[in-house]
Amino acid sequence: PHTVHRAYAGESERILREAFDQASSQASEGKPSVIFIDEIDVLCPRRDS
Repeated sequence: PHTVHRAYAGESERILREAFDQASSQASEGKPSVIFIDEIDVLCPRRDS
């Protein structure tokens, strides 16, 4: 398990980007990956317009 939510601006995004980059790299080598994001609403709160 890896914790993504961070207090500083941009840190959560950086961690997610690194996770997807790593999964993409593994996929190009024929190694499947699964990224499970539990409670995504903490990272992506609802935006009402």
